[in-house]
Amino acid sequence: MRARHGFTLVELLVVIGIIALLLGILLPVISRVRAGAQRTACRTELRDIGAMFQMYLNDSKNRLPHINTMPSMRPKITDAPALVEVLQPYHRGEVRVFRCGADVIRQPSPGSPAGFDTYFEREGSSYHYNPMLSARYAGRQLKDTMLAEKKAG
Repeated sequence: MRARHGFTLVELLVVIGIIALLLGILLPVISRVRAGAQRTACRTELRDIGAMFQMYLNDSKNRLPHINTMPSMRPKITDAPALVEVLQPYHRGEVRVFRCGADVIRQPSPGSPAGFDTYFEREGSSYHYNPMLSARYAGRQLKDTMLAEKKAG
């Protein structure tokens, strides 16, 4: 009998099939892990933005800022600056903190410019400032705001 020196075609196809099966099982798990990591990074960025916002409140005697919540909209909603501009003294030009890895525009807003893949590219921030805070409570102190809510509620 002669000694075998190689693999048969069937053996190679079986190995390739097993590798393909393992990849098919692992790819969804890897994508879920990647999405979870992006969400964790976004939460970290939000914590940093919250710290900057707290510094702003300390400097402004706890007065909420006037903010244009969607600076790319035409016509402009207000002439107020965007959140990134208001917090500029606290992030010192480092705008990466306003970018979330999971940021994707799935459904464009009416009146907003087309051609952008992320809110960060379009608005300068992946995060949205609550328009109710800007419209209803801007310029008021947080203490006054909480007292007014208690009386109303």
